[in-house]
Amino acid sequence: MNIAVIGAGIVGLATARAAAMAGHKVSVFERSSRALGASVRNFGMFWPLGQSGANFQLALRSASAWKQIASDTGLWLQQHGALLPAYEVSEQELMHEFIETKSRQDGYQLQWLSAAEALAFSPMLQANGLCGALHSQTEMLINPREAIPQVQNWIASKYQVNFHFSTPVVSVAGHQLLTASGATHHFDHVFVCSGADFEWLFPEEHRASGIQICKLQMMRTAPVKQHLGLPVVGPLSLAFYDAFATCKSWQPLRQQMEAKYPAYFQHGIHVMAAQHHDGSITIGDSHQYAQELGPFDEVLIRKLILDYLGGLLQIPDMQIAETWQGVYAKIPGKSALISSVNPITTIVNALGGSGMTLSFALAEDVVADVLA
Repeated sequence: MNIAVIGAGIVGLATARAAAMAGHKVSVFERSSRALGASVRNFGMFWPLGQSGANFQLALRSASAWKQIASDTGLWLQQHGALLPAYEVSEQELMHEFIETKSRQDGYQLQWLSAAEALAFSPMLQANGLCGALHSQTEMLINPREAIPQVQNWIASKYQVNFHFSTPVVSVAGHQLLTASGATHHFDHVFVCSGADFEWLFPEEHRASGIQICKLQMMRTAPVKQHLGLPVVGPLSLAFYDAFATCKSWQPLRQQMEAKYPAYFQHGIHVMAAQHHDGSITIGDSHQYAQELGPFDEVLIRKLILDYLGGLLQIPDMQIAETWQGVYAKIPGKSALISSVNPITTIVNALGGSGMTLSFALAEDVVADVLA
């Protein structure tokens, strides 16, 4: 079959890979000269731990794809896991409960570290008041700005996928795809993986799904000589990820955090930091959901993130080199939008902040189902 994929972000790339692996001829259409959306604006953290239910197993399957790509291309991939430090007894109790509950399930690789052990893994951690840390070994780290072009080149070379950049698709009708230049292309099936730009193709179908845009404020330091070690996920994240909500101690901890950090919950802020191989540290982030969001950053949000970061990490000579807005599509209460617009058009969208973590395995399942 002749397959078109619209969108060259990670969801589109994963879909193109899956279709090509299944023996189909694949072409990818991207409206910009390169991917500019959520796929290059994130931490680069592959984060199975934040997934709940079946999505955790999807994440583990996706890990195999990332490892294969790294092996084939030399893509930088740090595979040592992530740390969640605890500074309150209630945080420590939840982490212990999470370890006890999840360690009995397939795929989890969890351990509790003492404060001294945690500092050995991540020497920038604030030592004052540190109870210890949850170490999850399933997490990985890439540099998304470098990785996405490498994945594009790898797919093009390994699977003979054709890429059409700077080629906006303006309509899909029947088996015909029309680009802004007036060129027409014929395909047996079209996958629409347009991310947050969901209003320009099948806007009614997207709108009916309840899809929203999430805007995130993020920043990156200039290269830091000292080594952060593993990516660090602040304790506030415990309150924001569904995976932890299965623990009995989760609700009391969330209520405690909401009372202590009302402004953080108002702006959806939980703080993470990840250092890439060039020494820069990506820091974030806030989460604002709406049907439409303005382009302007808020100084208060940046201050809140950096204030919390100061209680989490000691980053020497830290200089903020870049700030930007992350943006992704999300449907509240759902992990993805998989919708057949018609027998030959399928929307694959709204993976929220989990595109880097779930896309490869999810795309395999979607393609196998749709093109069976």
